[in-house]
Amino acid sequence: MPKSAVTGMPASYKDRDSILAPPTHAVTPTQDDVPFPDGPCIGLYVGGAGDVVGMLPDDTTNTTFKTPTPGQILYVQFKSLNAATTATNLRAVY
Repeated sequence: MPKSAVTGMPASYKDRDSILAPPTHAVTPTQDDVPFPDGPCIGLYVGGAGDVVGMLPDDTTNTTFKTPTPGQILYVQFKSLNAATTATNLRAVY
């Protein structure tokens, strides 16, 4: 894997289209079925217990993720979250 001359990290870490690229910012998402203003996120930090209900970029219906482990980033792209989401302390990461 090629290395970046500036940071010494693999170049793919700096490519925003790469799954290896780490998040660069996070926002608190709304849970109203409205598409996120920054576009689909690369993942969702789940701080507290509960279900995550949201729409993925290529879907037309919501998908439910049952009780993901609190404190983890759920590396799933979401374009919106639904009010049925019961997990707390959520952050959409980009």
